[in-house]
Amino acid sequence: MTKVSVCVPVYGVEKYIARCAGALFEQTMKEDIEFIFVNDCTKDRSMEVLEEVLAEYPERAGQVKIIHHPQNQGLTGARNTALKAASGEYIIHCDSDDWVDRELYRTMYEAAKKNGADVVCCGIMVEKANGKQKKITGGNIRSIKELFEKSFNTVFFNSVWNKMFSREIALAEDIIAPGHITMGEDLLRTSQMLLKCRKMVMCNDVCYHYFCGNAGAATFNFKRKAFDSSKEALDILAERLPAEYSEYAESCKGQNLFSALRVAEMSRKEFMTMYDRETRRKVVSNCHLSGIKRMILGISLLSYHLARFCCRILTFIARVMQWK
Repeated sequence: MTKVSVCVPVYGVEKYIARCAGALFEQTMKEDIEFIFVNDCTKDRSMEVLEEVLAEYPERAGQVKIIHHPQNQGLTGARNTALKAASGEYIIHCDSDDWVDRELYRTMYEAAKKNGADVVCCGIMVEKANGKQKKITGGNIRSIKELFEKSFNTVFFNSVWNKMFSREIALAEDIIAPGHITMGEDLLRTSQMLLKCRKMVMCNDVCYHYFCGNAGAATFNFKRKAFDSSKEALDILAERLPAEYSEYAESCKGQNLFSALRVAEMSRKEFMTMYDRETRRKVVSNCHLSGIKRMILGISLLSYHLARFCCRILTFIARVMQWK
């Protein structure tokens, strides 16, 4: 059996795919690794560039699978397709506008085997458009519950691409990840997998490089369609939480309400009726949401328009900080 499968969706990344593929093919894990690229009907030269890079690494040719979708299925659909083709003992995802340290997958796999872990997490190097970097790690987190608790507030904790899961968990038949969900898919998929894990390991010294300079990425385009998708993902997650995690259902509601404040098409009436006032009060007191989100949702109990203004300012600052 292949030791590690790396799943890579490809769409609209002509500018970035060479950097991503080059980093993958330069991995110090030379054998027993496979790279699964899913062409989600990209309209640019992404696939041609990928083939050009692959030609520079003929020794990797037998480790590469390229799958072409007959029609666009979105990020979730592309990931689902890659998972079906994965043969690895452990499985991890990589977005095609990002890149990885050369020793990443060897280090993570060896840590998984040494510790008998169901999931291994690596650090993240946030790469800004101007070349500045910021490293994020899991620090001293040692339990699945600790990791799950933080998954609602930081990209490190809810993303699929810095976590290598065992095959049994990554391909579990009861994991729900509908192909039409385009926002919130990482949190939905990762949370369901984490709930199945018994042991985890942190590899804070190696990094996945998360690129924030791609203005075409979904995180830069939060509109009504994205909100509806995110809300569906969070609603599914809330329904599937086991009893010992039921408190996080309020976190899902809080995320939905905070996201609703960002949507231009959302009316005051629709926001106010999404959850009744008492439910919103409970959300504000939920300790698993970040303090800033709870504060803005608290303002919404007094003034919807002021809360909306604060949310927009916060979103603007967050976007500016990504580029600075």
